[in-house]
Amino acid sequence: MVPGIWFEPENVGFDSQSFHDTAHLLHRDGVPVTTFTRRFWDFRQDWELNHLRKRIIDFLEENGFGYVKLDYNDTIGLGCDGAESLGEGLRQTDAPHRLVYSLAATFLGRMCLSGDVTELSPEQWSLVDEAMDFYREVAPIIDQGRSERFGPEMVSYNQPQGWQCVPRTGASGELLGVFHQFAGEPAPVSIPIPEGQYQIRRIYAVNPEQVKLSGNHLIFNPDTAFSAIAVHLTKA
Repeated sequence: MVPGIWFEPENVGFDSQSFHDTAHLLHRDGVPVTTFTRRFWDFRQDWELNHLRKRIIDFLEENGFGYVKLDYNDTIGLGCDGAESLGEGLRQTDAPHRLVYSLAATFLGRMCLSGDVTELSPEQWSLVDEAMDFYREVAPIIDQGRSERFGPEMVSYNQPQGWQCVPRTGASGELLGVFHQFAGEPAPVSIPIPEGQYQIRRIYAVNPEQVKLSGNHLIFNPDTAFSAIAVHLTKA
């Protein structure tokens, strides 16, 4: 039997020492955002990401867990300090890279949304709507195309390292490229595409400038781990 464990990584419990580590928590009007029993990490700081990497990823590796459940059982409400408005502070903590990372994976097959999607913020819904519109556009390629895979061998799908790109060529010659950056230091990646004159029709990414077409190669330039880029190419 493979053991699993349950985490709620974005919240800080009342009984934990971190509850009083206010320098690394979200604030509103200068006061730590506090619900009945929880406070919230400020993921805009690198310290928190490194802290959770040690407390979660290293913990999983050292103890042989094969499954993990992630929960989020509270909300910070209107927003937080650290930007020109409370709402902008909230938007900065939404981590759009994580949402795009998950939605881009649906371009490899069937799109399915689950969970409390009605609780998404307007900014998050914008990314979802864009993903659904992109999916409808490339659906014929997904349905009838042929895929290749580029990237290092996946030693662990529970703890993926490096990157993966899956270009899929449709029956009409159009091409869909889906790139995922996993754990590890991001670096530019060049992917060959079929011979011919292509042009970029559409990009789905947090930052569309992270992909470009150079001759018969797609150049991906991710800037963070666990991010994704999808691009639709048509014949020029």
